[in-house]
Amino acid sequence: MKVILTHSNADFDALASLIAASTLHPDYQIALPTRLTSEVAHFLEIYKDMFTSISTNDLVPNDVSHIILVDTHEMPHIEQYDHASFIIYDHHEPFTHDFATCYCEPVGATTTLLVEKIIEQHIEINPLLATVFALGIYSDTDSFRITSTTSRDMRIAAHLLEKGANLEVVSQFKEVALTEDQQDLTMKMMDNGNIYSIKGMDVFISQHNQSHYTGHLAHITKKMLQLTGADACINIVTMGSKTFVTCRSVSELIDFRPLLTPFNGGGHAQAAAATLKNEDAQKFYSHLMRNLQDTIVTGLLAKDIMSCPVNVVSPKASIETASKMLLRYGHSGFPVVEEERVVGVISRRDIDKAIHHDLGHAPVKGFMQRSPITIDKIKTLAEIKELMITNHIGRLPVIEDEKLIGIISRSDVIAAMHKLEPKKSLQPSVIKRQVAKTMQKKLSPLYFSILQSIGHVADTNKIDTFLIGGIVRDLFLDVQNEDIDIVVEGDGIAFAHSLKETYGGRVRFHEAFRTATWEHPEGVAIDITSARVEYYDFPAALPKVTLSSLREDMYRRDFTINTLAVSLNKNVFGELIDHFQGLADIRKKTLRVLYNLSFVEDPTRLLRAARFSARFSFTLDAQSAQLAQESKEMLKEVSGDRLHDELLKLVSELNIVKSADSLKFLHIDQELIGKLPDQSTLKQRERAFRRYVKILSLENELLDFGKILLLCSNSKLDHLLRFTMKRTEKKLLTNVKEWIDFMQSKRETLEIHEKGHKTQDLTLILASIMLNPNGSKLSSYTYLRKHTITFTGADLIAKGMNPGPSFKVILSYLKAYAIDHPTLSREELLVRATSPDLIKKNEQK
Repeated sequence: MKVILTHSNADFDALASLIAASTLHPDYQIALPTRLTSEVAHFLEIYKDMFTSISTNDLVPNDVSHIILVDTHEMPHIEQYDHASFIIYDHHEPFTHDFATCYCEPVGATTTLLVEKIIEQHIEINPLLATVFALGIYSDTDSFRITSTTSRDMRIAAHLLEKGANLEVVSQFKEVALTEDQQDLTMKMMDNGNIYSIKGMDVFISQHNQSHYTGHLAHITKKMLQLTGADACINIVTMGSKTFVTCRSVSELIDFRPLLTPFNGGGHAQAAAATLKNEDAQKFYSHLMRNLQDTIVTGLLAKDIMSCPVNVVSPKASIETASKMLLRYGHSGFPVVEEERVVGVISRRDIDKAIHHDLGHAPVKGFMQRSPITIDKIKTLAEIKELMITNHIGRLPVIEDEKLIGIISRSDVIAAMHKLEPKKSLQPSVIKRQVAKTMQKKLSPLYFSILQSIGHVADTNKIDTFLIGGIVRDLFLDVQNEDIDIVVEGDGIAFAHSLKETYGGRVRFHEAFRTATWEHPEGVAIDITSARVEYYDFPAALPKVTLSSLREDMYRRDFTINTLAVSLNKNVFGELIDHFQGLADIRKKTLRVLYNLSFVEDPTRLLRAARFSARFSFTLDAQSAQLAQESKEMLKEVSGDRLHDELLKLVSELNIVKSADSLKFLHIDQELIGKLPDQSTLKQRERAFRRYVKILSLENELLDFGKILLLCSNSKLDHLLRFTMKRTEKKLLTNVKEWIDFMQSKRETLEIHEKGHKTQDLTLILASIMLNPNGSKLSSYTYLRKHTITFTGADLIAKGMNPGPSFKVILSYLKAYAIDHPTLSREELLVRATSPDLIKKNEQK
């Protein structure tokens, strides 16, 4: 005989699972338990004929060869069935059993597991079956409201609706009204109970003793949970010779199973029950009060969800300053701190109100909320929520030893409730991996040794130290880079001096930015910074600095690919720390900013985006590209020297064509240097520039600035005047413009020579290329003036001419004539210089 069994006091999930199992295994017979919940009993009064069944009382153990257990892994007198084979379908823990083949998984209802298999085997589900199966899922998940509900339950429920499940029937039977006897018991339990506050949770506990049996205790307990508003409800009801313990909770931080296990109870973490012998009732109550704390899992505390370090404002700061800080950090308010004590909080609403009344100059202390509510770091999430709701506040400073150590906002609470990572992080958790071998392979022995030495001093000073910047990024791009940048979680200047004291060398530092450069005795320069937060008083301003952690220091970077850090302390040497998925972006060849105001705060990051995209063949992700477009107007607010420096970096790394392409790709060319020449012209200029630099062996510090000129249309050179240029750069720009204007008219070689014989090659070449990249009289002159015969006054005297002012004119003419006639010999050129026509011409001058 093959039978399907379930637990006593069978509910709708048990009933639906029995029927689903018989659908999957038609050669098995359903054996109904003698005790059913009242809802199931009512349902079977009408629907019992939809399936055939026997009673468990009719079973003869020796006749049973195969057993399927559904919605339970236990059965009474199981030892009588040792000879039988078992299959279990269940959603209760544990999920494995030595005596059976198990199909046990953590879903909201066992019915879900069985219907999944019915669908897999392409067994048809008619509307009546669909309704029964839906009843099982809806009732055991409380219409998908309990925390054990999964997406699988919802998918199966949706499938059942498609198959014709009748929700009106589901609603009718899922929750029946309490009978008069059940209502009477409910009121007595409410009167007898008390609420106990434990670890921030409210638990309602009630006891009652009566002689007769009243069913539906699970439904009664659920109703009491709703009436009391508690987080959990425990009912202990003695009825005759038995005591029934029923537990329900709305919080996943409560787990009743350890409480009931010693009394052979079972169920889910938030829905469990046990049946006791009468003499065990008081024993259980004592056990309950002794161990109640253990049923409550220690959930998230203030220290787990608070944001830190905290951005604060002084009571003396102006409202305008506080407003700018709101823009910088994206916060909705700040604690107000004076002498390390929290003296108030100020919200965006307070700040906006002051600004509306033209009081931006007024101090924050006049608008802050004084005597703010604060919490300690072990306050529970439930207590934090209660404080916010009761007091109508949006942020709670976290205090330890009267000092501010963190802050919790509504956003932090929401993130914790929904198991989200706090807003300060861009990924679920920091990614770590070992890269010491990669460093040793790609860095020179000297540089690798220096990094180990830095880690040694860091350990001595008990300070965390990291390698950061382009050198870390380039380890994964297979690019040579030996610019060592170090960040310390502490005082970078003091650390630089410690390195000097240990290994020698020299130290230079910048107090305002908390940065230093340690020059190693081998001549290697190591830049050292204090981990810091930079904030901007206004968009496009230079940053202000406060000390911070590595994570906050990385958050101020331009792109995620530049946020990688490597630990240098000995016990974690070579550990890559990737807070913002920078390594993944490197592999995807993606440029991504870290926050929405990145380009607004520092518009020069647009130029860096152009530079990196061209250098590495990376592209901006969709959101960053959109932010770039929205921010390009901010370039007009950037100081001329910062634009000048970033544009020089761009052209120094890229050729002219790639520089232009990268600017056009981001649509920032117009804001910088006006309309660019067409692609064909830029390519011709690029080829000509490289050719002349090679032919003339040009080595000039102004070559990169010259490339900027070649990016411009001839008529747009004045756009560059907004840049803060060096004196030599400004002179080059002025001279190139003059030569372009000069050459607009047809000029003879003599005229060119008379104007340009003392002009540097770069000026003439730039003007020549901008006039005609394919070559011009000016470019020929520039080249040939260095490669033709040179004459002096001695040559003219040797020809019998008398020295005088005319020599200067004659020598200029000779040079120009030699350039125009490069095939003539020295003698032929001198004969021309002493001709009567030239002498007469000179006399006329």
